[in-house]
Amino acid sequence: MRAGLCRVVLALHFVFIASNRGAVLAQSDASPGGAATPAAGSAPSGGSDGGAGSGPIRRIGGGVSAPVLIHSVEPKFSEEARQKKLSGNVLIGLIVDQNGMPQNVHLIRGVGADLDDSAIAAVKQYTFKPALEDGKPVAVLLNVGVNFQLWDKDGVAMPATLQQTTVGAAGGSQVASYPPPVAVPGCAIDQTPPSDADRALQGRRYADAERLYGDALAADPASGAAMAGLVRTTLAEGKLADALAMTQKYQAAHPSDPMVLDALGEVRFRRGEVDEAAMAFNQSSRLSPCNGVTHGDMARFLNLSGMYTSAQRQLEFAHALSPNNSDITARWKASHSVPMTPEQRLALLKQRLDSSSLTDQQKDATNAAIKAIESNEKGSCELVSPVTEAKLPMVAISPFGAPDKMYEVGLGVEINGKKRRLEIDTGASGLLLTSSVAKSAGLVPEVETKVSGIGDNGAAGTFVTHVDNIKIGKMEFHNCQVRVLEPGNELEKTTDIDGLIGPDVFRDYVVTLDTPGMEVRLSPLPPRPGDQTAKAITLATSDSDDAAPVSPAESAKDRYIAPEMKDWTPVFRSAHMLIVPTTIGTAPVKLFILDSGSAQTLISLDAAREVAQVSGMAAPTIKGLNGEVQKVLVADKVTMGFAGLHQVVGGVTSIDTTAISRSTGVGISGFLGFPTLRELVISIDYRDNLVHMVYNPTKGYHAPSQILGP
Repeated sequence: MRAGLCRVVLALHFVFIASNRGAVLAQSDASPGGAATPAAGSAPSGGSDGGAGSGPIRRIGGGVSAPVLIHSVEPKFSEEARQKKLSGNVLIGLIVDQNGMPQNVHLIRGVGADLDDSAIAAVKQYTFKPALEDGKPVAVLLNVGVNFQLWDKDGVAMPATLQQTTVGAAGGSQVASYPPPVAVPGCAIDQTPPSDADRALQGRRYADAERLYGDALAADPASGAAMAGLVRTTLAEGKLADALAMTQKYQAAHPSDPMVLDALGEVRFRRGEVDEAAMAFNQSSRLSPCNGVTHGDMARFLNLSGMYTSAQRQLEFAHALSPNNSDITARWKASHSVPMTPEQRLALLKQRLDSSSLTDQQKDATNAAIKAIESNEKGSCELVSPVTEAKLPMVAISPFGAPDKMYEVGLGVEINGKKRRLEIDTGASGLLLTSSVAKSAGLVPEVETKVSGIGDNGAAGTFVTHVDNIKIGKMEFHNCQVRVLEPGNELEKTTDIDGLIGPDVFRDYVVTLDTPGMEVRLSPLPPRPGDQTAKAITLATSDSDDAAPVSPAESAKDRYIAPEMKDWTPVFRSAHMLIVPTTIGTAPVKLFILDSGSAQTLISLDAAREVAQVSGMAAPTIKGLNGEVQKVLVADKVTMGFAGLHQVVGGVTSIDTTAISRSTGVGISGFLGFPTLRELVISIDYRDNLVHMVYNPTKGYHAPSQILGP
């Protein structure tokens, strides 16, 4: 046993050792508020399964203190579990009442055998110092995680970590304690507190940050921290070109400064120049392997790449090495936060409505959040009968239905028994219906939302509702969430379609869009090594997940490239958006979004100016879900390369892509639109961020003006 190595670094985080020697309690030096965590004290007392007693249930924070554990009981690691070598996290939900007693103790997520019962039995015997509000004890919701693991080859139980999670605001959770930081051998921990300049940048006081970093650089002209701070301030203001010029100047003067190199990587990443960003991060890491900020930036890069386990590992290093960095700490905490169950969120929100201090606006927002949760609970859109593979005919959308005139393709979909035609849009997610379709189907709004897209009029209004039945080919789904556009949207004016369908609704399959052959094909995803159970296939029309809540850190998995996919192209992905590394002229590699819903290929204003002559002459009118784009230019000719293919495009429309870049967190230089994508057979693995594109001019219909080649 290595009990001496287990040390708690935050209050409300206790380490138990399940062994024949009895429980050992390791305590943190101090709580976040500065008070030492009390040692185990009073005698055991049994918790009940009743209610929370009188008074509403509160959430911790905003004047409500956290309960403090004053007596705990060691969960038993049974001989049966030891022999079966069972391990894992048991997540327990409970209410700590006004007397500090556990109530409504229940299992949220278990690991099997008798470990679940053991964890519940132990938690029922805890006693707490109650949470306080205005000096008075109140009941609060709480999650407790008990982590059972095996330590060595002889089957001896390793320490079981108890992690306490407090319920936060609607829609998420606020974790009050976390796993201990990982060990990074040979590295000193950077305990430097944030400077005044750092705090100004964090507070978005950019003028103050620039002045303070400038003063620091004047005092020490070789200060990498000051140079990096000035770059990050310029980057935060959206001045990407200025930030790049600044970092290049600093790097020329200080080529081996890891802080400057890391700032250069951040600028390149924001510009979408991913190859250059990776080189800068790697060089910074070689020069200074213990720089937590570099590890944090590498985590962001890997996460966008679909390498989620590797990203989490880098984030753990980052937090261990730079515990005072607020950005890293916030991301690390979010990665270990276990979401509340829908039942917990509903209980919290309904109790919140009882507060007399809420404004009318806050009450409306709370009621909207309650409706959203209740709406998501109506159904998971599961496939009624198993379908492992499917072929779905595409529909040509054109003035006369002729392939040579088509400007988009669609799928025939039955919604509550009525046939509809939805445009296949790789730039969209889920099912988005027009208001006229919703009206004819008698769909009732459940919660109001917004949807963003192309256009300068701001996010478009939508509402969420559910349909009883959706049929696509031979596939049938029940109780499916859809979104409906408000009347008057640009999509409403397109009489050839009844809405949009994002191919990500089929993300439980490999999705092949064969536009030349006018067919969508669905085939099984290759099983990951070690996967024990098959995931239930659903039509992914919402972001809700019926699985037991787990933290992102616990569910993280790296991209898996099956042997049959070794020739596929790894891409980046932000939510449903597939982001493809693309060459344009002689410029550094840029990032373009696959967008079959775009009537043409588009390029950003900045990228166009790098590689072509740009003018406003003969610029077309561009309209999207969010209205008309006001500033539109045209690049005379652009040579593009992506996924092993090349294309020369004349007269490329150029628009501002700042908003989409901000939402994805990385620089987006354009959209590969329908005129290009219609020439290809595109296979997509959303799970692993992989695409495969094939251009065969001898098969199917191809437009003579669109010529691609290897």
